Amino acid sequence: MTSSNGTTRSADGPLGICLWVHPRSTSTAFARALLQRKDTHYEHEPVTMVFYHSAQRANFRFGEEACAQSEYYDATIEGVMQDMLKESRYGKNREGKDPVKFVFIKDMAQSIFSADTLAKLYPKSKVYRQADTRAPKSDADRKDVEDLRNTLENPTVVPIDLLRRYRHAFLMRTPEKTIPSYYKCTQEGAGGFTFWDSAEAGYAEIRILYQWMSNPESSWHKAPVSADDTKYPGRPVEQPAAPPLIDSATLLADPEKTLAHWCKALGVPFEPTMLKWEDKKVKEFSSWGSFHDVAEHSTGFDKSVEAPKKDHCQEVLDGIEECRADYEWLHARRTISADDEKPLAS
Repeated sequence: MTSSNGTTRSADGPLGICLWVHPRSTSTAFARALLQRKDTHYEHEPVTMVFYHSAQRANFRFGEEACAQSEYYDATIEGVMQDMLKESRYGKNREGKDPVKFVFIKDMAQSIFSADTLAKLYPKSKVYRQADTRAPKSDADRKDVEDLRNTLENPTVVPIDLLRRYRHAFLMRTPEKTIPSYYKCTQEGAGGFTFWDSAEAGYAEIRILYQWMSNPESSWHKAPVSADDTKYPGRPVEQPAAPPLIDSATLLADPEKTLAHWCKALGVPFEPTMLKWEDKKVKEFSSWGSFHDVAEHSTGFDKSVEAPKKDHCQEVLDGIEECRADYEWLHARRTISADDEKPLAS
């Protein structure tokens, strides 16, 4: 299914683009850049809402009573990803805005993985179903987990034919920055979180998904297009040979260069308006409370990143180490780098 990326729209409507991320990857600042576009409809983590709050959720951080009150309780991941491409969702005529050419979804890569897969990846997790009974007990079990990182088959719960209605991109950040930030959010009760679980850091999932989409031998590239072209909205779109993969350090070091590269790789015209925005509340971010305070109060990509602290608690230090190998694998495969980007910490 790999081809050039010259097509900017599906024949049946706007071009859908998914930005797959992990928590605290500066992805909400990236979202603010996308929200500056007049030709764009932006959806903020709709799949993650299903992942945490639906009856079929794979993450059990929140209890049944709380989830039953959510508007996403009866939703499915497949259904939400279909809805994003429907005119009833993005709107054909928008007062004061241009017609929709692009539908952007920013979402967590782990949110499209099954409960079974997540329990295998994180056998000690508090939030994944049956995690306490799924600890690897043999070499075969451990091999099964490692095989996930090199799978040629679809590792997600979303059918390939539906995923192919979107183009895909990836953003990641060093765990030295993300893990302390995420831990702090959970200790402060952001988004209703009441405890820390390093399994939610999401590095393994973003690596697995990127590996599958960038491997020319995988089913993402090799599987034939379905004969039933009417099952999902729109049509399959052309895909970059390797999806754009950005490290947050690159984005912060040179936002204009990085965003221009990202846009070109996806067939989207770059707009300088994506570089600046107002300090204000953003209605699209309201579902997650104070998780997005920094992005809401920003006015652009902030290059002045705080130096990492050396006195983290053991949970944070362990979380950083758990994510390091997957992050370094991703960093080595990033598709753009900035001249002043700092090297990996030793």
